[in-house]
Amino acid sequence: MMTEMRKEAPPIAGRSIEDHVCTPTPLAQRRILPVLATLIITLIVSLSAPGLAGLAQPAPSGSASAVTFEEMVSTYDARRVTFLAYLTPHTERITQVKLRYAFPSTGEIREANVPPPVQTLGETIRNPVRFTMGIEALPDNEDTVLYRWQVITESGAEISGPQETFRVTEVSNAEWRDDLPIIDAESSFRSEFPKQAVFTSVIRPDPAVQYARFYLTQNRGIVLHSFAVRAPTQNAGEPLTLSFAWNDQLGLQIPWQQFEWWWVVTDRNGRQWRTPRMFNDYEDATFHAWNRTETRHAVLFTYEQSAQAIQTLADATDTSIELLEQMYGYRLLYTPHIVVYNTPAHFQSWAPPEVTDEFIGLASGLWGGAVVTYWESIEFTGYAIIQHELVHLFQYQSIRDHAPKWWMEGSARYFERVSDFDAQTFVRAMSLAYGAPQVANGVQDLAPDKSGAWPYHVGSVFIGWFIDNFGEDAFHQMHVAMARDVRFPEALELVTGKTLRAVSDAFKAWLEDPSLAP
Repeated sequence: MMTEMRKEAPPIAGRSIEDHVCTPTPLAQRRILPVLATLIITLIVSLSAPGLAGLAQPAPSGSASAVTFEEMVSTYDARRVTFLAYLTPHTERITQVKLRYAFPSTGEIREANVPPPVQTLGETIRNPVRFTMGIEALPDNEDTVLYRWQVITESGAEISGPQETFRVTEVSNAEWRDDLPIIDAESSFRSEFPKQAVFTSVIRPDPAVQYARFYLTQNRGIVLHSFAVRAPTQNAGEPLTLSFAWNDQLGLQIPWQQFEWWWVVTDRNGRQWRTPRMFNDYEDATFHAWNRTETRHAVLFTYEQSAQAIQTLADATDTSIELLEQMYGYRLLYTPHIVVYNTPAHFQSWAPPEVTDEFIGLASGLWGGAVVTYWESIEFTGYAIIQHELVHLFQYQSIRDHAPKWWMEGSARYFERVSDFDAQTFVRAMSLAYGAPQVANGVQDLAPDKSGAWPYHVGSVFIGWFIDNFGEDAFHQMHVAMARDVRFPEALELVTGKTLRAVSDAFKAWLEDPSLAP
């Protein structure tokens, strides 16, 4: 999913990518929105809480060093939660494996028996032990599972791993395979932005390598890319050069995104190895002398901006992320990279063909960041454009784009903290003149007066009305439900107790009430 922010104009048809469009409004229609004063407090449940004591670390009945827990991983994909553990039996074989897990919302504790792994003393097991359950096993509105692996050895020793936490809103759908042994490598990275990024590693395998696969994430993002690469014929111990190019046939060439990459190779004996994980920024050295600024929660890339302007952008980014963490109830899995061009012309000199000259910003959780252009003022750029795009990063992490456009873009517009546009006055005026929109039927791209950005305006007013009537926790729970793959209408009914049609009717009646008109 890529989200875009654009200038006021009719929507563009026929794009080759799926997007969400956000439009700034004319100066005459903008106003300053108040900063939200109340925030959700996320409850942290400790293992000593009533009902969860059963997960506490038991005293081992034998040597705790007999088995070590190397890596615990949890993934979520296709409505299935999977827990994995990589173990090393050192001095005793594992005869039993259990997973104990609990739901913080109810205090319920469960236990699952898992078949013991194929194992060799002194070696980390090749295939992890795992337990999978459907997301429907979690109580309604629950997004968290506390869990702990436990093994019993042949001498009867009970050894437990550390307590881990799974959250459906803070989880990847990929298994990273950190358990594989490391092979020494001479790795290098070359940026040829915007043409391609080239990743190269030289290894000296013994025995020779038969298969190779290249792994890549963008900014330690949610999606793990992998590509099979032909391994040249070589003799054992000879240098083997593996190379891969990331170009626009594989993904958008985003400046200053951070690549995380490594290789996994399989030797002639069938054993797998991985190269050390590398991190490199996709450097843009074409036209501008960029400055890199690390904030509390993000990394900013700017050029020819004063120290004061950069500080304003940094403050806007950090306070926006902190606000969204409170409102959504979860954190981003990565540190977003925010790239700021100084003019729309500079922005367009980089932008791919799908992004026309109407757009002033875009974001994607796929590559973990946003690219925006300066617009109107440094404050508007930080507290409206960057703030807007950050909302889309939070959305992508939990629900991708599994919600109506008016909800997605309305949320992003609602959280903009600098605006001269009074969306409620505008939407009410349109509603009193032409009839209020029925959001259950979707929201057209054009307002009744044929102006653009109608889903943004209607959506932002709806989000404010929704929070006022159902509370901030209901906003959070909507995203928990959709992260669990509950469809938007069912999520709304689950959280509010009302059907989408009933909620839509109530919102429509509120908009058409003349006594409430400004």
